[in-house]
Amino acid sequence: MVTRRPRKNERSLLEQLDALTQERNKWAHGSPPRTEVDAAQRLARLLPVLESALTQATFLAEVPWFVTRSSSYLVREQRFDVSVAAAMGDHPEFERRRLSFQEPLADGRFYMLVNGDTPVDLTPFVVLQHCDVCNFHELFYADRLPGGSSTVLKSFGNGHVKTDKTLDEDILLLGNSSAADSPSQT
Repeated sequence: MVTRRPRKNERSLLEQLDALTQERNKWAHGSPPRTEVDAAQRLARLLPVLESALTQATFLAEVPWFVTRSSSYLVREQRFDVSVAAAMGDHPEFERRRLSFQEPLADGRFYMLVNGDTPVDLTPFVVLQHCDVCNFHELFYADRLPGGSSTVLKSFGNGHVKTDKTLDEDILLLGNSSAADSPSQT
């Protein structure tokens, strides 16, 4: 995986995404541009930020994503044989594959493979679920997090929206590392 580091006077990818999010929030929460000149100035200021963020994020196109189907431990080889559905393309089709890992992976969770061999669990932020709108399995991301209601998911491909309260606990545990580390949470 090739990642481009920010140049000397360039902000990091996270800083750039934060700047874009702040501008989006201004527009959405009562501070949109008042004139065409104001809009043009804001756009001129943000366009280089967006272009740099996209350039720095290009490595994500090369990072494999997959959802685990099943896993079995191979005693003699001391590794886990994992059946996965690998995401292919920008509106992903899924190809069945088998991968091998030293550590177990949970079934039905979405992972990305970084540095060639390190799985990073993307669940509950990214999930593969049935969509009631189009009646297909869709890749969803957590659009809004629990705040008295269920997690709101939005599909990457079509923007279809659904709720899933089963993800609430996973998301809430992310902010409480002591609860997430306890043995009863596995």
